[in-house]
This record gives sequence, structure tokens and C-alpha cells, in this order.
Amino acid sequence: IVKQMPKYPQHPNCQCRLNKITKPIPNITAKATCNIGKFTKYVFDEINNKGKKAIFEGLGYTIKDSEYLQQLYISQATQKYCNGDYIFKGTNDYTVRIEIVIVMQTPQKGTVRIKTGWSLLKNGEIKLATPFSGFKN
Repeated sequence: IVKQMPKYPQHPNCQCRLNKITKPIPNITAKATCNIGKFTKYVFDEINNKGKKAIFEGLGYTIKDSEYLQQLYISQATQKYCNGDYIFKGTNDYTVRIEIVIVMQTPQKGTVRIKTGWSLLKNGEIKLATPFSGFKN
């Protein structure tokens, strides 16, 4: 894993520090958060959904399923993050980005694997940034 670590400094005037940590402990040091608005006000928005509404509706989900999807994402993301089952996607001026694949049993298509984007925050917290960035084969 050390070979996959990003090089430092990461950004101009970087004050970031590397601290040795142990593997995150589910529900203690690791936490996934997902704002329900990622579904109710984005994925299922009538106008500004960037095509995601059609994708999720094609899988058999509607805005009524937002809470279920939120809990599914939180549960799987926490587990996969703690197990190291994610892909480092880089950094920007504000955050470290990772990709986690969410496995969904859908009413219309059976099992699908969806790529999702997360921001790595301090103290082992990850926050959903992108609820859909493509399908994983």
C-alpha cells in the first residue's frame, strides 16, 4: 500500500502530515455519511440530475427509495472502506477522493455494480460526493 501512497507535498503551501494509523474500526473510527439530498435533490431532481434520474429509474428506483439508497450506500461504503476495498482517485485543493463500488439488487436489472465517488475527511470519515459515476463490470 505504501507504493500507492500519493507523493508529498500534495498542493501549494502544503501543511499536510502523514500519520501512521491502524486499519479503521467500523462504527468507531470509520464513518460514511451520505446526505439524503444526493438522491432527493440531485439524482431524482426533475431538471438538474445530469441523466442520473433516468439511470436510477431504469433500475427500478424512484424518489421514494431515497432513504433506502442512502442506507445502502452508507452500509456498503463503511464496510468496503474499512476493508480497503476502494480505489484512490487523487486529490484536489480540498480533499482526497476515493471510488467505492456499491452492489445493488435492483427490481429491474438484477445485480448491478455502481461506481460512486467519496471524499475522505479527517478521522476516518468518508462523505458521498458522487452517487453514480458509471457501472462497474
